[in-house]
Amino acid sequence: MDSIEIKKTLDQLKGMASAMASMPEDHRIVAYKSVDALFLKLEGHLRDHADGRAAAILDEIKMKVILMARLDDPTEDSDEAHLQQAHSLVDDLRAILCRQ
Repeated sequence: MDSIEIKKTLDQLKGMASAMASMPEDHRIVAYKSVDALFLKLEGHLRDHADGRAAAILDEIKMKVILMARLDDPTEDSDEAHLQQAHSLVDDLRAILCRQ
């Protein structure tokens, strides 16, 4: 993936996470399937371009989205808090991956 494709994928991830946070809970699992494809794409890139910090941030983003999709036990944080944290983490990941 080049930096343009990484930026596009991260933008899609942000948009899908925002959409998921605003949809009824029973639709979120289906939405997660689309988001998971983006995670797989980014994980593949990180497998080819090892960066431990970027991989850790991607794992954190994935956990925030999993929590919003109700695929794990909920925490005390609201969906809005998870979404804000996910967006911030996406920005952090973008800064790392697009500087190369």
